[in-house]
Amino acid sequence: MSDKKSFIYTISSAEKTNDDDLEYHINIGGFNSSYNNYHCEVLSLILDGGYEESDGFLLLVANNFSEDSYFSRGILSSTETIVSHVATNPNITPSSGGHKFRMNNLRTMRSVRFKFLLPDMSPVENEIDINTTMTTDWLLILKMTELD
Repeated sequence: MSDKKSFIYTISSAEKTNDDDLEYHINIGGFNSSYNNYHCEVLSLILDGGYEESDGFLLLVANNFSEDSYFSRGILSSTETIVSHVATNPNITPSSGGHKFRMNNLRTMRSVRFKFLLPDMSPVENEIDINTTMTTDWLLILKMTELD
């Protein structure tokens, strides 16, 4: 049995430090631990209102987030990764979950830029895809496990 400890870490759109409606600058890390690197598993991504309901989905993409994950060369920059996807049909399970990746240097606080993309990898449009009748809030729930 592994002696590595895990904990739940949440990141919310309410934590953003900028005023842009389509990009979320959020400080992560600053862990007070003897561990610097973590295995991260996405447990859930939840959208709360203000998005265009359809049978599609949105991709949550982050810049400066992980060392390995779902990258898309030629479409996303080399520092952007797909963190999760979430259905835009309220009758479907909220998110994919299960995405796993490595996050390094989490004893130090760093700024991460999150944004949503449409299924064709194009940017969402404000007041059309998100922030429609109200501000689109989201919550990302992660399971963090200590690494070497």
